[in-house]
Amino acid sequence: MLTLRASGGDDTAALRQALQKDSHVRLEGSFRLRDQVDLAGPCRLLEGAPGASITLDGSGTRRAGFLFRNQAPGSSLTIRGISFQGQNLADNQEGFIYGISCLNLRIEYCSFLGVLKGHAVSLVDQCNNCHILGCRVEAGPPEDKTSSVCFKLHGTLRGVTRETWLKSGTLPEIDPLRNCSVIGCTTSRGYYGVSLSAAWGCEVSHNTFAGNKRGISCQDSSHYNKLHSNLITENISSGIHLAYGSSWNEITRNTVESSAAQGQGVLQAYVACKGNVFRENRISVSGPRYGAYFGIQCDGTVFEDNLLEGSPSRALVAVESEWLSAGADPHHYGFRAEADNHFARGPTSGVTLRNNTLVNRGPGWTLLLTAHPGYNLTGVSLVGNKAPYEAPAINRLGTGTLEYSNV
Repeated sequence: MLTLRASGGDDTAALRQALQKDSHVRLEGSFRLRDQVDLAGPCRLLEGAPGASITLDGSGTRRAGFLFRNQAPGSSLTIRGISFQGQNLADNQEGFIYGISCLNLRIEYCSFLGVLKGHAVSLVDQCNNCHILGCRVEAGPPEDKTSSVCFKLHGTLRGVTRETWLKSGTLPEIDPLRNCSVIGCTTSRGYYGVSLSAAWGCEVSHNTFAGNKRGISCQDSSHYNKLHSNLITENISSGIHLAYGSSWNEITRNTVESSAAQGQGVLQAYVACKGNVFRENRISVSGPRYGAYFGIQCDGTVFEDNLLEGSPSRALVAVESEWLSAGADPHHYGFRAEADNHFARGPTSGVTLRNNTLVNRGPGWTLLLTAHPGYNLTGVSLVGNKAPYEAPAINRLGTGTLEYSNV
């Protein structure tokens, strides 16, 4: 083991040298990085002694942080017990820890404070078997899509999803990131708590996400992921968001509580998201448009044994086959949303809503089903749903074919 003590000045060069000398590097004291340090090399464990910290002190054009790429075949790296503090971050900062096609990376019990540009951890391209455990993030306010994401796990996306869908009704080809996880972490603010894009077989569980725009985002053909046992509070838009072909995911036993929600569905899946299962989630919110929303070719969605309580402005649960802005009813997703007009490229079928408890405190409807001509909504199964304060009234919009059973 090599023990490295902070110098009180710029420790960039000393860290670079230490990481090339030993397989186990232990940091003592408060370090300062003024440039990017490449983690590829013989080091397999980089850990902090109690109280060890690293301040990232870059500039407007110079990134500071750790970069992990070009690793030796079969190698691995664990980063453990270090507190990272953002001070001066580059305008193009990607991550405090930035992995590109890295394998077998573990980040354990670290904290990331002052994440005002870039992301706490960014893993992109074919980063496989990477795991983030027991970490804490304090990010900046979720102002817009350029705001920081706490944990970014993105495979390779060969095109722009929205543009490709609107042009051709297909989704871009991907090279997925696989078998990664975010477990037992705590985040505050930031645009997303976790962002999955082109991610397969990942787990996001037992985390607490507070004050994000969206707690968990799962987009761009992200498949076979397990999102479970998370606590999401004071989200501004969705608690858990699935979009653009993200299919066969399991969303179970999550709790979402927010008095700040004002955007889309608290739980939602839209645009070619198929075969997703939402089970045993507990939602208590005020102010969102929808408690749960499923739209645009969300075939095979199963929504069962969930508790939804809140005061949605449009509907507590909605299933819709198309978005139309012209002449739309105010309960419809497409109402006054010209940018989201005419998204459907086919019908929607096989959605199941089963054994849910729907506590609607208004003013929106309890259940909305929308079918538009040419984009029918069929095979909707409503089984054993309970609405304590009113009959589970079914409100329908559109003049397309709507086929459902209500037991």
